[in-house]
Amino acid sequence: MDALILLPAYLYRLAVLGISLYVALHKVKKIPHCRSARRNSYVFVFPVYNEQIIIRETISYYEQFLAHYANISLLFVATDKETQRPTTAEIIGHYCQGSKYAERMKIIHSHNLKGTKATQLNVALDYIRAQSHGSLPILVCFDCDARIALEDWPKALAYIQNHEKALLFSFLPKPQSSRSFLVQSLMLHHQERMLVFEYAAALSDTIFWHYPMGATMLVKPQLWQKIDQFPEPIDDIPLRYQLYLNGLHYSSLPFFTLVQAPPNMTNAFQQIIPIFKGVFSYFALAKKSQLRLTLAHICYGLGWYGIYLAEFYSILILPIALARNSWSLPVIFLIQVIINLVLAQQLSLLNAFKHILGYGLRLAQFLFFLIKVLLFPINLEKYKTERVNSISK
Repeated sequence: MDALILLPAYLYRLAVLGISLYVALHKVKKIPHCRSARRNSYVFVFPVYNEQIIIRETISYYEQFLAHYANISLLFVATDKETQRPTTAEIIGHYCQGSKYAERMKIIHSHNLKGTKATQLNVALDYIRAQSHGSLPILVCFDCDARIALEDWPKALAYIQNHEKALLFSFLPKPQSSRSFLVQSLMLHHQERMLVFEYAAALSDTIFWHYPMGATMLVKPQLWQKIDQFPEPIDDIPLRYQLYLNGLHYSSLPFFTLVQAPPNMTNAFQQIIPIFKGVFSYFALAKKSQLRLTLAHICYGLGWYGIYLAEFYSILILPIALARNSWSLPVIFLIQVIINLVLAQQLSLLNAFKHILGYGLRLAQFLFFLIKVLLFPINLEKYKTERVNSISK
């Protein structure tokens, strides 16, 4: 009986450990320069909602892209849900008036008071379709706190040119440090998921469990020949589900997007609601899309649900293994922590403790989500990652 209880946890942790070792032993291949990338036009799309704290810095940061590349423009999608004054749109408008790149910046509005990030992106997509004559530009969809390095931009374009089959690419999110001890613990644990689910996929197209990352997504025009809109609430996982159900290709870029960590634990728990809601949206999304699921589709969905649940199950089983003097599972966890911290260049006893604490906090986030789903109505429109004053570049 003990073996049956421990087996799923062992299988998941060994798979995670194996992929982490793969990442540790491989490096991103040198990417050849590609001149043809400059011929395309690119629209950087920013859905903004209560971004008063950070929006000026965001515009200022991406003005350097406008300075270096004449084929890039910025499109900000505001929402009528905002009640704070001045609104984000008002701040953007005032900033653009004094910018020498004002002609390449545009603000549009989403009037849907019940919308989410996906609603705003779909408004942007409709606007771009209406404004485009002939071929659509390539869209790059950003969270307002996302920062890609200017020097990585041409490398990313060259990478994309060498992966012509993929229709959607994602930069890898790399959270900045936080002053909160508990948030630091969560972010160290996030290092594990980044290595296994995201960075490994950027090293090899054979890794099957990567997924689009919502912080920065680069979308080729061909995608819109297959799907009309982004799925709600445009969390990473629902988009991956929709791409799979439509037989579309996507890949991860071996370059990082710096993003802000949650400012506090309250927000860290609140923002997990739409994320986990998206994780378990596969069958609801298929039903909404009126797609007839084959046996392969059903197995795919159940398989991914099992993988996601296995993470929390393995954490839950860890203290049980310790209580029964079964040390192999704790040793696997410990090796994983060391690999994660070595790759992050943050190896220390304190960070090891934080990382281990992060496992418990991750499980607590999932339990919080279950309580909210089972006992309270879920309104995804009100959940949002709060911003702090600035983000390092």
